[in-house]
Amino acid sequence: MESDVRELMGLISGNPPRGMDDKCRFESTAMDKVRERAGQDSRAPFRSYLFPVAEKLKKTSMWAKQELEKLQKKSTGGGDGEKMTSTTNILPEEVYLSKDELMDELLTIHQSLCDTGNCEFIVL
Repeated sequence: MESDVRELMGLISGNPPRGMDDKCRFESTAMDKVRERAGQDSRAPFRSYLFPVAEKLKKTSMWAKQELEKLQKKSTGGGDGEKMTSTTNILPEEVYLSKDELMDELLTIHQSLCDTGNCEFIVL
């Protein structure tokens, strides 16, 4: 999934269309969320919005492996002397714990792309 988000980042154009006053002429709640995370002056707001999503997906995968290793160690009766191969210590608040959390972020991008006339990037 992380690679899919990174691929999408490479496909999405930089800025949404702008009006004469240099404000996004397609105002929307979704675009406001994108701009809030990316920054009002971001030259590539969609990519800037998706970068933390990709990073969080990467951490989620690492965290899942970390937690699985802990469970396997417990089930085999490995004591404190048995070293874990994973060197990460990722906390649950750094990862996606539900599909809804990730879906909200992806739907924000979807809606903001549609609101700004960039729906050609969306392949269902």
